[in-house]
Amino acid sequence: MFGRGIFLGGAHDLPTLFSNKIVAFLNRSYYSGKFQKLPFKGRDVYDLFWFIQLSAKSSFNLHPNKERLQKLLGNRPMDEIRKEIKEKVSQIDEDFVIKDLRPLVRDVGFLDGFKVGFKSFIEGNVDFVL
Repeated sequence: MFGRGIFLGGAHDLPTLFSNKIVAFLNRSYYSGKFQKLPFKGRDVYDLFWFIQLSAKSSFNLHPNKERLQKLLGNRPMDEIRKEIKEKVSQIDEDFVIKDLRPLVRDVGFLDGFKVGFKSFIEGNVDFVL
């Protein structure tokens, strides 16, 4: 028999979640196996892509909470944060992203398309959201 428990969860708005995802993408120190050279999780890459795509669908009206973003990243200027995102994305091995996402996504065709386009999409649109 299970007892009743209380679950306390925080609720954040999309701009705050967007900021938190950028921070996770830039700062997470996660390696999947000994051959991954750059720390990241595939889901962070996908979530960053998703937030930017969601913003694009609204004519780039969705932006991360910039105050929170800068606070969590040591008050770095936005142009430095944009540059760091682009540099990290450009260095990511696409195969590691897909390997990390495969257990989470059933549609292999989607993953094939994502693999081909996520880098150029993020690099080409991050300036519109930051």
